[in-house]
Amino acid sequence: MSAHRSTPLQRRDSRRRVVETALRLSARLGYRKTTVADIAHELSMSPANIYRFFRSKRAIDEAVVGELLAETLVRAIEAARRAGSTAERLRAVLRAIDCRHASRLANEKLDDLVVTAGREGWAVMLEHRRRLTRIVRWVIASGQMTGELRGGDAAVLARCVLVAVDGCSKLSTLLDRAAGGPTREQMMDFCLSAMRAPDATAEQVAIHGMHARLH
Repeated sequence: MSAHRSTPLQRRDSRRRVVETALRLSARLGYRKTTVADIAHELSMSPANIYRFFRSKRAIDEAVVGELLAETLVRAIEAARRAGSTAERLRAVLRAIDCRHASRLANEKLDDLVVTAGREGWAVMLEHRRRLTRIVRWVIASGQMTGELRGGDAAVLARCVLVAVDGCSKLSTLLDRAAGGPTREQMMDFCLSAMRAPDATAEQVAIHGMHARLH
């Protein structure tokens, strides 16, 4: 008799349990100290069974990072679709990103995982960055359509904005703050000022708000 094979739904459920367990252990022990054997023990599985769902510990860590970043994308999309001017919506997007980052910093072990993934260029981080760039690009492009923002390659401008606000992250602000460097809000002001169309009118801003509500 052939061995029972799990259904796609069962496999997804098993993968989800592995990721949730790995996340919980990583938050407590740190991802470097969390082993496949630890995860298997928590789930009353054998390590070999874990490898049915993930090819390596690194693959599990990438899935955990994806889980940690998923809500950031949801909040950023919601902010991009809200009513208001381009400046208001772009600020909301960047604040949503920053808010989720700040909540993750509450657990240094999880933050260490995400920082490592970014520093080493893990695929999950590259994809996350591409998605954030698309969200910011869409907001900028819609502002260009209504005349609130100056012309230019919206994708390039989106990348510039993200790099600029990244400069105010935990990784680079300690010395800057000691030297009186810019806050994240000040960097947002700077970016918006650089992109604002010189002849943008209140009417154009109002039109943009209507456009945002319709889309």
